[in-house]
Amino acid sequence: MDSKTTFYDRAKKYGHSIEALKAGMTVSSTITVNNVDQLKHIFNEHIVDPDSKIGKLLFEGIPAADDADGSMSGVLRRVQAFIYQDAELSAMDRQKIANGFPMEVELTSAENYTPTAPVSINSPTQPKVYNYGTLTLNQGIYITAYQTTVTFNIDEVVRNGDNGNPNIGDFNFFGATGAAGATGSTGATGGTGSAGSKGTCTNGGGISGKAGGGGGTGLTGGTGGPGNPGKDGQPSQQATITINDGITGNLLFFTRSGTGGKGGAGGKGGRGGTGGNGGHGATCDCECTSGGNAGNGGPGGTGGLGGNGGNGVNAAANIIVTIPASVADQVTKNSAYAGYGDFGSGGAPGDGGPAGSKGGGGGASGCPSCGSGSSGSSGGKGSQGNNGNPGTIQGAPATITIIKT
Repeated sequence: MDSKTTFYDRAKKYGHSIEALKAGMTVSSTITVNNVDQLKHIFNEHIVDPDSKIGKLLFEGIPAADDADGSMSGVLRRVQAFIYQDAELSAMDRQKIANGFPMEVELTSAENYTPTAPVSINSPTQPKVYNYGTLTLNQGIYITAYQTTVTFNIDEVVRNGDNGNPNIGDFNFFGATGAAGATGSTGATGGTGSAGSKGTCTNGGGISGKAGGGGGTGLTGGTGGPGNPGKDGQPSQQATITINDGITGNLLFFTRSGTGGKGGAGGKGGRGGTGGNGGHGATCDCECTSGGNAGNGGPGGTGGLGGNGGNGVNAAANIIVTIPASVADQVTKNSAYAGYGDFGSGGAPGDGGPAGSKGGGGGASGCPSCGSGSSGSSGGKGSQGNNGNPGTIQGAPATITIIKT
């Protein structure tokens, strides 16, 4: 590994131009990795010596995956054991990860690096290696790696002021929050109420019979679809930080794994159905019948059940910080559990359906006419859907180990 080496020693090892670096340039390169055996070799050469205690500390307290665990997280845990703990990797696991290759490892060198804004590293599929001579963090500046395997090799860190955020550190190693659940589908519109019957005549059509029938009430709108559950968080990954020469100011290293995603909102209840039309009255020679009343609109549907929140997830690996013993009192560490996701809200109530049309009264020209039916009312709103449940599991943070040399 690269501890106790100089900036230029490391840059040369990475194949970075010394001339360009002395001119103040930042130099980056990538190593293409074609298979897991090559990945193990690169990590052992550039990041962690498998014979050192660091390789063991990276996964101390992280449960090993059972061989029968065919999940991707189980496979990746066994790959980590292969790379860092010299464990065997089965042919089946090799086959499962084959599609992940080729992959790239990015190496970056800068003799003096002073970021002008907070640094965010978010590269779950590409490990990152940073080589700095002097890293200067001015007021309000901090570095955060999300769900990314990172290595920092630094000669000296200068911390001017603080990071401006009391809830995080100067170096932060986080997982990723699970995706929020999608909103449920809108409920179906209720069916239309039945139409009223037409008015009738008797005695061969000359005498008025029954008035037009009333329209039926519209049917209730459908219940909104349930919100989708929030996804579980994604774990924080391993990090190794080596500061060879010294620290100016104080540094806080902080970690939290991935929090659960929020459940999706339930779908809105469907609109109530349209009321049925009233039947028209009959014209019976010079007599007539009245039109039927319009049907009322149907009530709106109930909102869908909110989705459940996702769970927090445990860290996938630990964090190792190596510093000179002389600056030990300038370095602190902290961690937090990754919370579970919040519940999704119940869906909004569906709107009531519109009333149908009233039936017109009968009546011939020059004869008395009969009245139309009465207008109907719109349907009432449905009910608010019930909320989902929050997630139930918090994710354990990585262990930060500080090694004093």
